[in-house]
Amino acid sequence: MKRIQIQNSKQQTTDLKDEKNDYDVLLDVGSERSRYESVYINDEPYPTPVGKDLSEDNKDQLLADLLHSQSSILAEMKALRRDNILLRETLTLYTERQDTIAQGVQDQLRKITDQLNGHLVEIRKELDAALNKSLFDFMDKHEKLVLTLHDQLSQTSDHLSEKLMKVSTRLDRLTRADQPVQQSADKARKKSTLSLPSL
Repeated sequence: MKRIQIQNSKQQTTDLKDEKNDYDVLLDVGSERSRYESVYINDEPYPTPVGKDLSEDNKDQLLADLLHSQSSILAEMKALRRDNILLRETLTLYTERQDTIAQGVQDQLRKITDQLNGHLVEIRKELDAALNKSLFDFMDKHEKLVLTLHDQLSQTSDHLSEKLMKVSTRLDRLTRADQPVQQSADKARKKSTLSLPSL
């Protein structure tokens, strides 16, 4: 059941029953040929030209116009409802696609993070191995260097000891060879002292 309200500036109303069209009509009857300013269908304003009268001759035409307008409004409402459904479906698809994209991005980020962590672990292992190898190589080289220096020092010490022994031996020989000469000199000095005349 549709409720049609017709108003004008008189603000006088009455309830009428349209048996033929089965409508409840609230009609402004300020005068026998009232003029209306606006029409409302289910409390929604419907624009109408100002200046028509509501005589018995044009009441049926008015109702026909209102029914036609109602049909147009219903068609527009169906179109709007269809557009609303399409909009909701599009929004749902967009949301699902956005969720899928976000999930895909998260999966890619997680995969990249795992790969980076794996590379970091491998790099750390390689660095540790390189450092350990370098340390062992350094220790080996250092040990070899110390051993080489020790051998060189030992050889030098032996060589110097040998030379010192030779020098000592030669000094001993020279000392023993010099003893007769020294004894002869001492004897000659004594003789010369005894032969000198006393003053």
